[in-house]
Amino acid sequence: MGISFIKQDFISHSGIPLTFKIECDTLTDEEIELFAEIISKDVIFKEVYGIPRGGERLAKALEKYKDKESQTLLIVDDVITSGKSLQEAREKKLDEGWCFIETFAIFSRDLNHSYHCIMELAI
Repeated sequence: MGISFIKQDFISHSGIPLTFKIECDTLTDEEIELFAEIISKDVIFKEVYGIPRGGERLAKALEKYKDKESQTLLIVDDVITSGKSLQEAREKKLDEGWCFIETFAIFSRDLNHSYHCIMELAI
C-alpha cells in the first residue's frame, strides 16, 4: 500500500502546526521489513525500542537483526518532526542504564536534526 501523504492541517505530537501528514500506518509488512533491513546495514545494536505507536512495527521488524555482542540500544520511530519523542525516550533509556544509544526513523521533517533517517523532507 505504501506511505500516504495527506494534505491537511493538523497539530503534530510535539505541538507543531503542519500542512501535511506522513501516514506510515499504511505501510505494508513487506515495506516495514525493507526499512528494517536498510537500518540494520547502518547500525549494530543489542536491543531495539520503538517509540509508541509509530515506531513499534519497525522495532518488531528489527528484532531479527539484534547483535548480542553490541552494547547499543536502537530507538526507532516512523516520523521525526521535532525530535522530542526520540529525545524523551533517549533520556529515559539513559536513566535506565544504557550508555550507547542510536536513534533512527523512516522519515525526518527536521533537516537540522542529529538523528539518523532514511528520508528527509522539509516541513
